[in-house]
Amino acid sequence: MINMINKELWKKCAEHHGHECPGLAIGYRASLYAAELLGVEPSPVSGVSCVAETDKCPVDAVRVIFGCTEQNGKLSFDLTGEMALTFTAPGGKSVRLAFKDPGGELSRDEKFKLFHDLPAQDMFDVTVI
Repeated sequence: MINMINKELWKKCAEHHGHECPGLAIGYRASLYAAELLGVEPSPVSGVSCVAETDKCPVDAVRVIFGCTEQNGKLSFDLTGEMALTFTAPGGKSVRLAFKDPGGELSRDEKFKLFHDLPAQDMFDVTVI
């Protein structure tokens, strides 16, 4: 189930990022949702690449979960200012996940909990490319 938190994977993401925060949770959830939509394992050896429209916290989860980095050519940026990530699987199938911000005016702690618990389809607008 896509809204279940894998504690070990989450811990790796948080260690890489340096702390736990709502933005990291967005990237974590987007990466797992993308894996499900693309039919791939959420793994650094999956071959998934990502174009990030933000250079903020969510990107660190993508780096950990899919092993995407600028150095290996699997991570690039098109900084539009939107909280959106486009994931492409080997073979060319792509999905763009744009964050809907269901947290609105909630506190940081409330957003953090919400972003872990909310079904992914309620967090992201999905465009299949």
